Amino acid sequence: MKKLVLTLIVSFALLGSAFAQYNSDIYESYWIDQLNVHVYNPYEYPDCIVPFAQIDGEFVTYDMDYEAMEIGVFDESGTCRGHSFLVDDGEDYPITEISVYRMLAGDNDHLLSFMMYDHANGILYTECTPNNDYYTGYDYVEIYMGDLDNAPILNFATPVVASYEKFIEGYGESAGGYYLIATPVADADPTAVTGMTTGNYDLYAFDQTQDLEWRNYKEDLFNLEFGKGYLYAHGTDVTLEFSGTTYDGDGEFDLVYDDAADFKGWNLVGNPYLETAYINREHYVMNEETGRGEFIAVAATEGIPEMEGAFVIAEGEGETVTFTTTAPGKASMLALNVSQGNGVIDRAIVSFGQGHRMPKIMLNENNTKVYIVEDNADFAVVRSEGQGTMPVSFKAENNGTYTLSMNSENAEFSYLHLIDNMTGNDVNLLETPSYSFEATTSDYASRFRLVFATGEATDGNFAFISDGEIILSGVNGNSIVNVFDVTGRLVNSNNGVNHISTESMSAGVYMIQLVNGENIMTQKIVVK
Repeated sequence: MKKLVLTLIVSFALLGSAFAQYNSDIYESYWIDQLNVHVYNPYEYPDCIVPFAQIDGEFVTYDMDYEAMEIGVFDESGTCRGHSFLVDDGEDYPITEISVYRMLAGDNDHLLSFMMYDHANGILYTECTPNNDYYTGYDYVEIYMGDLDNAPILNFATPVVASYEKFIEGYGESAGGYYLIATPVADADPTAVTGMTTGNYDLYAFDQTQDLEWRNYKEDLFNLEFGKGYLYAHGTDVTLEFSGTTYDGDGEFDLVYDDAADFKGWNLVGNPYLETAYINREHYVMNEETGRGEFIAVAATEGIPEMEGAFVIAEGEGETVTFTTTAPGKASMLALNVSQGNGVIDRAIVSFGQGHRMPKIMLNENNTKVYIVEDNADFAVVRSEGQGTMPVSFKAENNGTYTLSMNSENAEFSYLHLIDNMTGNDVNLLETPSYSFEATTSDYASRFRLVFATGEATDGNFAFISDGEIILSGVNGNSIVNVFDVTGRLVNSNNGVNHISTESMSAGVYMIQLVNGENIMTQKIVVK
């Protein structure tokens, strides 16, 4: 059996009848398909219908679990007018006597339809072909007592139960590993999901309020619920097959926040829809490139595929997460991806204009990771106003060559450089969006720094100060950069440089001049 190593890096019942004044509506309630359905019951004027039941043209017989079969009667509006279980009538086949309630006055005739719920097997029969049309209202429904030649016969069709498949790559035969999965059907018993609990498997639910956050299905049984995610792995390749009723809600689910928990705010949620869904917050997904239990941070613009889960973090009590199948507007963000070979093995994100910080989380602390340090904490996602310097830390799992690459969404940069603190290499990511480097497991983590400014270079925005340097965008090999003090004295002049140290400059206001041939741009800047 596969060993799980988890290191997270972040420290009806019946309702009472509602009686009102005489001639007003009276209701009772009953359960059908686990939904609370109200039965319209105006005082004491029920009609009565006594039908036999068939399933796919065959009569329900006494050797079947007929006492668990409940028939409901509905009018055109979907209001339930009555219900009753099948009973033994002493001959022929089981039968039921249903009181079909009607209004005291002003109730027009209603064409009846029928549904049957098999409580023993959890089957809801919604398609029914009666042998006659039946109405309720001022014209009473006649009572037929066991006369098969004339009795109402309700022929129910066995519902076609749709099934949904998810392929799981086994960890015993290839590089497959853990998956964050979600159920596409209601209240799924893992033993009823084909392939899920056979052979060597691992199935866990996450609960921040427990001393042991990961709840092992083998030790403490649970059903899979809409809106929740689960950690799953199997020893061999397997296709999970879910069958049942799909989700039709609004996609909103409550999040848990336990201030006393070690992992307060952490929630493993699951896409309830049978298509890619989106949540309006950053989240973590399983890194399928490695299959070793690594999480990658992704922006809210990246959807969660069907039957998959993701980690999100609540920042306080009373928060919810809402899944929607409509993709949100593109947010401005920059992603730094680290890879070795063909696959991205980790990611750090800088978000502009929206989003919030998310701490770094991995199942194994020794795995390769790239992250941004702020306030002495490690983050997978940080927020920026659009310019400055950010330390980018990197930790290798093993010695070798790695590649750090950049991609952005909806973000225009006037300056974007990656500085290798170990080698001194200065990479202009706007010209070369990736950087390959050698790393060992003993290297200091504070390997890189990112210097950037968003927006296009204009007369009022082509230079800024960061970490004791004037950073300039729009510089090429033939550019001339002049720096004048407030009196107009030239204090610095360079050709083709894109950063100037302020160490020898006194505090005050300076004028920066950038000359590109006949194009001259100027900007004031304050050195403190």
